[in-house]
Parts: sequence; structure tokens; C-alpha cells
Amino acid sequence: MGDKFDKFIAKDFTIDLEDLEGNKETFTFKPLPFEMAGDIFKLMVEMQKAGVSPKDTEEQVGIKIMNVLKDGESFEMVKKLVITTLEISYPDQDKKKLQDFAMAKLWQLFPPIIQVNSLTQMSSKDRKKVQKEIDKGTPEETSG
Repeated sequence: MGDKFDKFIAKDFTIDLEDLEGNKETFTFKPLPFEMAGDIFKLMVEMQKAGVSPKDTEEQVGIKIMNVLKDGESFEMVKKLVITTLEISYPDQDKKKLQDFAMAKLWQLFPPIIQVNSLTQMSSKDRKKVQKEIDKGTPEETSG
């Protein structure tokens, strides 16, 4: 039996991706470190502005996010979150190969990365508190 903190920590997640020949491959990714929380919250604000919904398809998420990522800074955050996820999940893989992979599958990777590292990992009380701050545009730190 794990210790009591394990119940509150985001878990590794897997996604199936299809190559150009239609073959599926399963990839397992680790959640982002706490140091990335600020970038995640900023992107969540942008996603809310874009009207992103959990019911959206990967393509819809990509289109909606691109419509609000016109300043370049937000897109750099997306790239940073995806590359960091790849690097911590596959530390022995060549960085150039990870960058090429990120470029090829950016919009398939981004939604699950945000989902596993987002408010869904918080209690209902903390989620409401952070949502209130996001609505104001300035997220605050939450309690554990």
C-alpha cells in the first residue's frame, strides 16, 4: 500500500498514436514537474478564452488554441510543455528525435498533457478556487 500522498499525485498516462502507415503505437508519459505549474495555469487561461471543452476532438482543440495563441509566447509555452513531457518521459531518447516527434504529433500530445496536469487532479474545493482565479486572469497557489 502506497503512502497517503500517492492518492493526490498525477499518474503516468498513455496514449495511442498512429503512424503514416496506420499502425498504432502506445506511448507512456510522465506528469510535468511542479516547476511547470505557472505555464500550465497560463495556458489554461488561454484555453478557457479559446472555449476549449473536454468534449472537443484533438483537431478542434488545436484549432481553438491556435486562434488565441497569436502572440507567440503562449505557443512557446505549448512547445515547452510538450518537449519537457517528452524529455522526462523518455530521458534516454535523442533530443532531436523528441523534437521531431513533437513537431509531428504536437496537437495529439498537447490535450492529454494539459488534462493530466490540470485542475482535474485537484479536489473540487481547490478546483473552484483556482477556477475563480483563472476567471480573473491571475491564478493563485492552491492548498494541498
